[in-house]
Amino acid sequence: MSKRALELSLLRERFQVMRFSTESDWPGLLRKLAPLFDSTDTWFFSHTPEEISLVCRSTIELTPERVEPNWRCFKVEGPLEFSQTGILAGLTDVLAQSDISVFALSTFDTDYILVPLEQHPTAIVALEQNGYIVRQPREE
Repeated sequence: MSKRALELSLLRERFQVMRFSTESDWPGLLRKLAPLFDSTDTWFFSHTPEEISLVCRSTIELTPERVEPNWRCFKVEGPLEFSQTGILAGLTDVLAQSDISVFALSTFDTDYILVPLEQHPTAIVALEQNGYIVRQPREE
């Protein structure tokens, strides 16, 4: 990992993590989702042989098999190079030391860490005490 302090941005939205059966009509689900999002939304869809997962803002109403509501999301400001190592390990280690569970996601350019809503203030303190820069959204 680079010696420079990593910057994180706390996204404004509250998120939920949904699980759907692989027998779900996932193409239909994606068609249903498309009009609900715009270019400013952050959302993640994954499909494996075992499950379909969707992470999206908490205001989206669907009927998943399971849902875990009330998450806040930290974005690692990137882009990050594939040669950089230890970024997620460093973040998750700091949060684990504060007994904060995480749901980690990655894109081509960066990483995202979701933490339970009620633990996000503690996460901010722990991250800042360990040298991370945390940018918080302005209140509207």
